[in-house]
Amino acid sequence: MGKRILAAAGLAAAFASGGAFGHGGHLGAHAFGATGDPRAVSFGQPGDPAKVSQAIAVEMDDRECRLQKEVRIRQGATVRFDVHNRGTRVHELVLGTSHELKAHADAAAVSPEAEHEEPYILHVEPGNRRSLVWRFTRVDLLGYGCLIHGSGQTVMTGRILVGR
Repeated sequence: MGKRILAAAGLAAAFASGGAFGHGGHLGAHAFGATGDPRAVSFGQPGDPAKVSQAIAVEMDDRECRLQKEVRIRQGATVRFDVHNRGTRVHELVLGTSHELKAHADAAAVSPEAEHEEPYILHVEPGNRRSLVWRFTRVDLLGYGCLIHGSGQTVMTGRILVGR
């Protein structure tokens, strides 16, 4: 439990050091996007798999998560995150603002076995591959990564720069 709390604190510090993560006018984690789609959040919405313009590979095992440290995406683009869990435990991919990621890390520290139904969170069973398709609807600095971790694993996150 202590490692999870330290990991959540480390995640918060990592995003705080980015400076641009905090942005005035943040609509909140569950604010609907301009589309009115109830699954939309302040930073986007589930995307149409037929409109994917970029694919990002993420490899996970019980010790680490291998992902690109920084991804550049155009506003309005639809991206597919292809996740392969080579581990023996369930792993996840979470997209979000620093606020969403910190809240998720805090919740995972308290209830590590809880699964969430948010459209920007993907759980991947051991030995499986799954994809998360997301449409990034606004210019923002976001993060992504695996916030579930086992003994000795550090929280692995990357930055998503959404630009015009």
